[in-house]
Amino acid sequence: MLIFIAFSGCTTDDGKNGNSVTSFGNVHIVNHGLINSSMGKVAIKGLAKNIGEKELSLVQIKVNFYDVNDTLIDTSLDIASNVDPEEVWIFEIHCHEDKITVDDYTIGVGKVWYS
Repeated sequence: MLIFIAFSGCTTDDGKNGNSVTSFGNVHIVNHGLINSSMGKVAIKGLAKNIGEKELSLVQIKVNFYDVNDTLIDTSLDIASNVDPEEVWIFEIHCHEDKITVDDYTIGVGKVWYS
């Protein structure tokens, strides 16, 4: 049986605080921060953890990227699959715009599917 749960509008503090810690349902975003990716773009890299007692079939970590005027310039996500209870995984979410345009970001859990 596959159970689907959606968390809408879930975001954390602004991206300038790479040490903020956030949980949504059974997913805990342990840490995150802005990096320059190997592709020459800006990305958000961090750790997330399944803090529940069930395997997560799929889980989305979603990032909104903003410019200096707080205008949304990109939304992107990373998907992890078959995440066991207590498992920690690394996510890296790339902005498709030039790194010079990214000033801030919000991060949250998108959709979660349980096994």
